[in-house]
Amino acid sequence: MTNIKIFEKSEKVQGFNFQEGFAALLEGEKIIAATSGWECNGNLFVYRPAEDGSWQGDWEGQETFPVQEVLEAIQDWQD
Repeated sequence: MTNIKIFEKSEKVQGFNFQEGFAALLEGEKIIAATSGWECNGNLFVYRPAEDGSWQGDWEGQETFPVQEVLEAIQDWQD
């Protein structure tokens, strides 16, 4: 099971500005990826932390990111 956190309010965590409804993919307590849920052709735009502390974004599919689980978690939060 994937550990997903949906942000209830805007806040800055690990140098990333999360907005209400954004999702974070967790590994323990550490955020390893973030997304607003922006979806296109079955892919999500996902941000990942870089070594220099910045966050880099790119499109990712189910092969590298749990797209369906995250979209369902966002939808459940919205409901």
